[in-house]
Amino acid sequence: MHFQPTMRCFVSLLVTVVLSSSLWSAEAPAAGQIESWIKQLGHEDFQKREEARAALLKAGLPAMAALKQAKQSSDNEVRNAASLLVEQLQWQAVPAQIDYLKLFPAETIFAMKIRDLDAFAKSSQKTALLKLLENPDLKPLADLLTARAKKQMGPGLPLLQKWLGHFSGQMAGGVWAMNPMDPNGIRMALVAELKADAVDKVFREFLAETQLLKGAIPTPLNGLTILKGPNEMGAIALAGRHVILGPNLESVRIVAESLLEVPANALGTKPSFLKALANVGGEPELIFTTDIQQYLGFIGKMAPEGAKTVELLRKLGYDSLDFVLLSTRIIGDRYEDRFAVVLNDKPSPLVDLLNQVYSAQGDVRKAFGPVPANAVVAASGYLDATTMYRFVLDWVKEMAQIAGQAKPGEMDRQIADFEQLTGVKLNDLFGTMKGDMAFWVELAPALAPPHIGFYVECPDESKALELAGFVGKYLEIAGQMAPPPARDDDDLQPVPPPNAEKKADIPPAPNAPPKAEGQDPGQPAKPPAPTFQKVDFKGHTIYTESAESPLVLAKGREVLPYRLTWAKHGKRLFVASSVVQMEKRLAALDAGTPGLDPTRLLAAGGPDVASIKGLFMVDVKRAMDYGAKFGLPLLAAVAGNDKELQAEISRLGELAAEKSLFENVPPLVAFGMPPQDRVQSTILWTPAPYLPTVILGASGAAMFGMQAARRIEPPVAPPAPPPDEKF
Repeated sequence: MHFQPTMRCFVSLLVTVVLSSSLWSAEAPAAGQIESWIKQLGHEDFQKREEARAALLKAGLPAMAALKQAKQSSDNEVRNAASLLVEQLQWQAVPAQIDYLKLFPAETIFAMKIRDLDAFAKSSQKTALLKLLENPDLKPLADLLTARAKKQMGPGLPLLQKWLGHFSGQMAGGVWAMNPMDPNGIRMALVAELKADAVDKVFREFLAETQLLKGAIPTPLNGLTILKGPNEMGAIALAGRHVILGPNLESVRIVAESLLEVPANALGTKPSFLKALANVGGEPELIFTTDIQQYLGFIGKMAPEGAKTVELLRKLGYDSLDFVLLSTRIIGDRYEDRFAVVLNDKPSPLVDLLNQVYSAQGDVRKAFGPVPANAVVAASGYLDATTMYRFVLDWVKEMAQIAGQAKPGEMDRQIADFEQLTGVKLNDLFGTMKGDMAFWVELAPALAPPHIGFYVECPDESKALELAGFVGKYLEIAGQMAPPPARDDDDLQPVPPPNAEKKADIPPAPNAPPKAEGQDPGQPAKPPAPTFQKVDFKGHTIYTESAESPLVLAKGREVLPYRLTWAKHGKRLFVASSVVQMEKRLAALDAGTPGLDPTRLLAAGGPDVASIKGLFMVDVKRAMDYGAKFGLPLLAAVAGNDKELQAEISRLGELAAEKSLFENVPPLVAFGMPPQDRVQSTILWTPAPYLPTVILGASGAAMFGMQAARRIEPPVAPPAPPPDEKF
């Protein structure tokens, strides 16, 4: 490995200055010996002075108190040398363990911290999906895909694995200043902890192999040396085991100084942060934070629409949010992600809406009672439709007004026109829905469209009946507005014979009724086709779209294999994707057949089901088994010329037809918790790491988007040909 000699010398000096605890003197020198070395700092012999400096550096922190007193010495040589040594030794006082979130300023917009890289990686191996990699049935395919991924990454993967192996403990990053209009104003940093036995080697090799700061310039900072990239681009510092990396010198300096003395108003000490942290449970492995008010300031700097966007967000209620914290930890074989939102005392429609969700009196067991026990996806909640309608209406009005797209009162006039057209007052419509609601999906055999169901609770049976009538009325209005059905002969127009005279249109007879679409001349007008019909079923009335409905016959509807079907049962209105499914659901409800039991979805040691607010679940095992049984044969067929991959997929497809390949995969579950000290939190349990997956997925999507944008850029026009030469 080749590296510039000057850089090698500098790094050696740097590591000497920031000696790790393993290099400190095993025994503290006597006080008299320290005083003797301090006096020797003023010796007339340069070699003696250097020996004293080296001895005091090796003595480390025990010499700090005497050196601070020596800064007041009447001997200029002693005073100057002592001041320099105090600056150098203070970096030895940096603790090996410190909460990295306390290193970032209070105005930090975004921050992320991994508590312990090694521990997180090891505990992740215990989770359900990662344990599948060792499943004898799945391991051959996993090994094949892993080998190919390594081959595609080339030499980059071993290098990445090498460097990740050198880090231990925390890693954190933060952004506290960002202005798209001023790239030089960015302030952000990444802090990572190196293993104690690799500080010198790793730091030197890391700089050499990555060429991260090629041609960097050493810059002193109170005894710590920061490597500053040329043209002020990039900077890095090593303080003990703490590596600080930033886009500029100022970012690294701010974090480095926080190592010496944590600011009183650091991010990790803010009351809103501490309130959020108290609601994430246990010791989180990973934390991602957003300061909402700082975020609004960041948005406001984005031109040209930033100010308008902030105005809209504030009017919608973002001023009532202080802080959002997302965390991840491992519980058993699942990841637990928590989302904690800290509210302040500013009232807003947004807070009213959130309180409706997190403070609802709904019972999750009761809400899931009507849900089929075999549902693969299900969700329950509580709906106050009137409150929801008012919030959405206010939001739309504010957005339209700020954007200059609507005048005050114009939207109210549009709503009045709509109500007159339909004959339904929106307040009456939304007033029929208040109480529990649930949604579910049931798998159908052999890749047929899944069955979909939904219900909403009403204040009483009369309101449920009224809501059923509203659905039918809206369907009739939609049918009247639907375009005529497409006919096979629409594009086949008769071709007139050559030289044929064009016949003038004969005017209609006086008072003749208008001709309906598709009506034969001289025939009486046909009545409009019904949009829905009634089906009697064991004392219940089921409503469903009719086969002749203009909505069913509309062009493109043939790709939608569902018929809107609804029925009242007690004070609930049920919606299904077919009459058959509605009949099954009504029969199960009449028979008192037990529905989906939410208690079997919760992890051991979790909260009692009576205390949670709303619940969403995905039966990951059944969904993956279903996908493997019916999807793997299709996947093998499109594997192309890759015979090895095709053989592995075919083998798994045959196994999936006989047994479950994902027997021990737990469900994905999300639910809300009642507010605590104006903190609203949501818990997500999943076999896969949701938060890291989202972050990596968002990064990957951004990179893919940039690559796609480059692909669709218009090609550069070729240069114009030279003018014709004249001879």
